[in-house]
Amino acid sequence: MAKHAGAGRQKLAVLSIAAAAFLMAKPVAGSEETTAVLTLSCDGKMRALGSEEEETITNWGVEVNLPEGTVSGFVGIVARITRMDAAGMSFEGRGDLSVPGGGGPASGQITLFGEIDRLTGAVSATTMTKAATTYYELLCKPVKRMF
Repeated sequence: MAKHAGAGRQKLAVLSIAAAAFLMAKPVAGSEETTAVLTLSCDGKMRALGSEEEETITNWGVEVNLPEGTVSGFVGIVARITRMDAAGMSFEGRGDLSVPGGGGPASGQITLFGEIDRLTGAVSATTMTKAATTYYELLCKPVKRMF
């Protein structure tokens, strides 16, 4: 049995390294430190609660900023990372919902919460207002730098 336990620890170590590599952005040429800000490109579906129709999403940008502990890219909210481990992370945030056309007072609150699977890149998120709830199911990959 000890032989199998060692193999399990090695597999876990490899998965942990892969997860860390997924979340760590490469440093900019000439930079001496890693920025740890990762931009993701996501494809998937978006669906409103009570609706059978799904809207296809392509190249949706999501940014994970580890130094600041934030996730952004959903309805203008910068969400706080509330949990992070080898398997994934959770995030949550709130913001004011302004009247369409801008310039007016806020007309309520919008809440965002979700999870990112660090190994597969799957992202599930939900936005909620008094009037609507929207679900996002995305598959994301890191954006490769051009130079």
